[in-house]
Amino acid sequence: MTFLRAVALLLLLVHCNPTHAESLAEIGARVAADTDKAFAGCVYLDQSRDYFARFSRDTDATPTENDTVLDGTWRIVIASDADPLVVRMATDLADFLTRRMALSLSLETLSPEAVATPPVHSIALVDHGGGAPEVAESFTLRVAADQIVLRGVDARGVRDGVVQLVDRMGLRAAPFLARGEETYVPRLPVRLGPMPSGGSYRETAFLGYNAVLSGGGSLHALSRSNAISELAARRIEGLPEGAVTQGMPADALYTVTEVYPSHVVLDGNHPMAGMAIRIQLKVLDVREATEEEAGRGTVGRELLAVVEAPPPGASLH
Repeated sequence: MTFLRAVALLLLLVHCNPTHAESLAEIGARVAADTDKAFAGCVYLDQSRDYFARFSRDTDATPTENDTVLDGTWRIVIASDADPLVVRMATDLADFLTRRMALSLSLETLSPEAVATPPVHSIALVDHGGGAPEVAESFTLRVAADQIVLRGVDARGVRDGVVQLVDRMGLRAAPFLARGEETYVPRLPVRLGPMPSGGSYRETAFLGYNAVLSGGGSLHALSRSNAISELAARRIEGLPEGAVTQGMPADALYTVTEVYPSHVVLDGNHPMAGMAIRIQLKVLDVREATEEEAGRGTVGRELLAVVEAPPPGASLH
């Protein structure tokens, strides 16, 4: 339970009905219902449900001399033997252009030979022959005056390439793309992220993630397991080589607080350790404590402990 949530629950206990002391489960259910209601009225809900909703067409936008401008004469082409992920990404690209750029392009399936030399005024999505051969999910994007070719080293490379195309046009608020050719390589092989509330795996992919944690569980436990080979290969058991402080627990989470040419400083304390916390409350009602409450010394479970401040000059630890 986070500190802020603990404070919220403490305030709720102060405001509770004097004739009925709510249990923590009842309080949690009520807070969850209020949260869902507030989220349903949030102006940003559409962006959580639909990644494309954050973009719109600026009819006053003007291209530069080095821009390729898409119009109704263009089309999206894929090979007849394309991976299902490529088909899905081509459909998403067409959907983005139709709904956010007011540009309806046909999606056509051609023979692999025809896609190898794409026709004029086409956006070709190819799941091989691009990117860095030794790096999964990499891709090469070539934008010419009358042709756009996205070649991935694999189907996932095409996925990330379409994300790049959507972001480029979305941020310019127009179907304009700067000409040139560039190969993109993912900086992280595993990018674990959440599924946005009300959204789908499509939103997760367009947010830049390529993995989700399904079925609950602990991210820390996952990082300590061998479920993700890329993480397992980079994991160091215990403290890093060269650690000089004795007695540091190996299973704690450390923050790098200082970096020097010869060493770094790791802080394993809680982020709020040593910070003064001041809580201001307003008493709305006073009643006699029940016998049980008097025995416990509280009207609910102890969420926070109030302690005396140390004498001036004394150590906190």
